[in-house]
Amino acid sequence: MGNKTHTFFITITMDNLIAYYYNLSVDKFKNIDNGLLVESNNNLYIAKEIQNMDNFNQILPNLTSDYYPPLITKEGNYTFNYNGKSYLLFQAINPADKIENHLLNIPVLSNITIDYSKIWENNIDYFIRRITESEDREVDEINYMNYYIGMSENAIAINERAKRINGATRICISHFRIKYPNYSLTYKDPSELMIDYVSRDIAEYTKSKFFYDEMDFKEVIALINRYQLSDKEIMFLIARLMYPNYYFDLLSDKNIEEREIIINKRKSYEKFLLNLLKQIKTTNLFIEIHWLNI
Repeated sequence: MGNKTHTFFITITMDNLIAYYYNLSVDKFKNIDNGLLVESNNNLYIAKEIQNMDNFNQILPNLTSDYYPPLITKEGNYTFNYNGKSYLLFQAINPADKIENHLLNIPVLSNITIDYSKIWENNIDYFIRRITESEDREVDEINYMNYYIGMSENAIAINERAKRINGATRICISHFRIKYPNYSLTYKDPSELMIDYVSRDIAEYTKSKFFYDEMDFKEVIALINRYQLSDKEIMFLIARLMYPNYYFDLLSDKNIEEREIIINKRKSYEKFLLNLLKQIKTTNLFIEIHWLNI
């Protein structure tokens, strides 16, 4: 009989990699979206996939104590690789604490330009294709999609006006999304950070709080005053408040109940925006969206 060659395949799980790279004893672990939750010696750690490595590298040198720092592997890296994807690990300290009075880390990081008009135009094209190519969408769903595409077009028009206002806009550490209530677990997560205009976090916080709790337009005015937004920054803020990413985010979500919350409050949100725009007119800005008066 000839010699037989045996091939052995060893499956390395993420919890094993974390134990190896960070010298942690993994007591418990649980799969979460885009990562893993780990308990070790009564401490909570979270591994999260990095969706955009360029963005992560931009964030790293600007991280402050306001956020959870990525832990460094025993090889001196901020990330580890698993199944061809990059992950970071951070310790979630007091994850259930609410962030009540702090939204932004204001210092100007760089004077970059972000063209959201182009980004939003591409998103509109994508959703229009979804409507035209779908054969089984209900009439109501198509009508809602058209409604939110219309809001997006208004957002682009306002954003274009903002770009023409003289002056720079401050750039700071921001979040892809801010969820309300605003807990440390999500607010301090370094994988959720990005560099963006100062208006981004104010707008995302406002939309989330409005749809999942209550928020008066006067609170937005207070935030504008608190962070001393310029006319250009206010205009960018209004554009982002108009852009309905809160609806688009849910289109691939099977949580129909959450989508209904958004849809059922759309008229209230129109009134909210109208009242805010009326207040903004008391400054030297003038923004009028006729359909909000209907």
